[in-house]
Amino acid sequence: MGRSVLGEYKDRHNERTTWKSVRPRPREKDPGLALTFAFLVTGLGHFYIQKIRRGILFMAGQAANVIIILVVMEGSRAALPIFLLTAAGIWIAGMWDAYEQAHSLNARIALTAQAKERAAKEVVPTDS
Repeated sequence: MGRSVLGEYKDRHNERTTWKSVRPRPREKDPGLALTFAFLVTGLGHFYIQKIRRGILFMAGQAANVIIILVVMEGSRAALPIFLLTAAGIWIAGMWDAYEQAHSLNARIALTAQAKERAAKEVVPTDS
C-alpha cells in the first residue's frame, strides 16, 4: 500500500502523545483507467492499482503462453487457435480483474473513511 512513516498519535484513552507507525492513506483508483492499461498491456492495469504481484502473474501467464506455443508446439499451425484462445482468455481475464480490483480498492477506502468518521464522532468517556 504505502511506506510506513512515524507520525504523532494522540491516544484517546490516556490522553498522552505517543509515536506510531502511520501509513499514508491510499488514493482511489479509476477503474476505467485500470481497464485501459490492462487493455494495452496485460498486467499493466494491476500495476496502476498497486497490485504488483497480480500484474506479474498475468504478464507471466501471457509470456508462458507464448513460450509454450513457440517452443513446445514448434510453431505448428494446429497450435495457432489454441494460442489465440488462451491469449485472449488471459487478456480478457486481466482486464476484468483489474477493473474489479480497482472497484474493490475504492470500496475499502470508502469504508475506512466512514469508520474513521464514526470513530471521530464517538464520545470518549472521561474519568470524573
